[in-house]
Amino acid sequence: MIKLISLIYGAATGINRFFFEKGLRKKEIMPGFVISAGNISAGGTGKTAFVIDLCRMLGGKKKTAVITRGYKGKTKGPAQAQTGAGAAELFGDEAVMMAEKLVPTPVIVSKNRIAGIKFARKKFKSGIFILDDAFQNFTMGKDRDIVIVDALSPWRGLMREGKRSLRRADMIVISKSNLAETRDVEKLKEQIRSFTKAPVISSELKLSDIMDIKTSEKISAVSLENKGLGAFCGIGKPDSFKRFLEKNGIALKQFISFGDHHDYNSSDIDKLDKKLTWLTTAKDAVKLGGLSSPADILSVETESAYSEDILKLIFPGGGENKAVLLDRDGTLNIDPGYVIKKKDLKLFPETIPALKKLSDAGYLLIIASNQSGIGRGYYSLNQVKKFNKALTDKLSGNGIKISGIYICPHRPDEECACRKPEALLFEKAIDDFGIDVSKSWCIGDKITDVEGAKKVNIKGILLGQDFKNLSDAADYILNSENKNSTL
Repeated sequence: MIKLISLIYGAATGINRFFFEKGLRKKEIMPGFVISAGNISAGGTGKTAFVIDLCRMLGGKKKTAVITRGYKGKTKGPAQAQTGAGAAELFGDEAVMMAEKLVPTPVIVSKNRIAGIKFARKKFKSGIFILDDAFQNFTMGKDRDIVIVDALSPWRGLMREGKRSLRRADMIVISKSNLAETRDVEKLKEQIRSFTKAPVISSELKLSDIMDIKTSEKISAVSLENKGLGAFCGIGKPDSFKRFLEKNGIALKQFISFGDHHDYNSSDIDKLDKKLTWLTTAKDAVKLGGLSSPADILSVETESAYSEDILKLIFPGGGENKAVLLDRDGTLNIDPGYVIKKKDLKLFPETIPALKKLSDAGYLLIIASNQSGIGRGYYSLNQVKKFNKALTDKLSGNGIKISGIYICPHRPDEECACRKPEALLFEKAIDDFGIDVSKSWCIGDKITDVEGAKKVNIKGILLGQDFKNLSDAADYILNSENKNSTL
């Protein structure tokens, strides 16, 4: 039965993906940097734990928000998840657990993730959005798609998609690798690498704290050695919790598993042997706050250790490449206002000679352009893509390569993180192309172009003020480079 359901689920996902890939359904560009943490097998892989770890790694360096559907919660949202008695019923156990652990990072519950992102941007000015469980969501543009694979049972249970879908991932994280045999983890890595060239990272699950759920007091593992212990949980893969406890030297007299995301009631708690001290997961613990128990219940808090620096893989930052980031309209081509038709593509006389000089000197050429006409409804994203292709084809015919194009489709009143003078378009280019900002330049015809570049320490040239045209700007860049090389 599970195999049949997996086939149906996978087929539905494939059809949905086809519609978005072929442009039959619109994929919306988000107002910030979007990271998805998901899986291809349902339940228990550790994606929510990864989201928590990622937020902690960011450590307040960037304004971040978590977006989750709030599985089994009543709230449709978008709304900020709260904590306390009854919160799990409203927002879902995973959302409440994240809200407890990630203060002050807002955790937004929204059945519609796009609405959740826009809510977080408007209310909290977040620039990075971490999506809990969104690998199969194709409605939006995502900057990083990360897939979590369980080392203990990677391909068992309900499969949302086949292994070939890993080709879409930007990174694979093998969770709980220390709970599996080393040879099995290495075999799993080989399997994954047969489907993708993305980095494959392993993570170990470690015991962090044991907390009394009534008093929030920390309990030492040593103090439990002479006590009779039991454990219970309502998670996707309960055996992994049992194995984790055993690996940490915790001997159990009884283990009880409930269904995934189980809603606990008094009768469940009454069944617990009050002669034993009971251990449960942090996710289960958030649903027990309003229930009285004759037995002692402790929450097992965990943390992960990763084989590589996750943040450097997600945000590689600067590299060794030198680049010139170019505005489009009014800089490369004549701008009569919201230019979109191919027949209206008219380059300035200086554009091709200037870009050729820069390209021949080894500069990557990258376009960063505000295109609020999309948000205003004047034209579509697809029309912009066609216009950009006509532009790049024309330049390519003259031996000029445009390495990347970044656009912001939002209106000014949407207050996104990508509309210049905001810096997101530049940040993405720096990460994607390994740009050394100290060797790079930005050329634009509006003050917002150079202001955005300045925020990431890229030198800016404002046409019409600093220099008359693109050719003069290119000559200045090349002369500056020559001067620096002789110092």
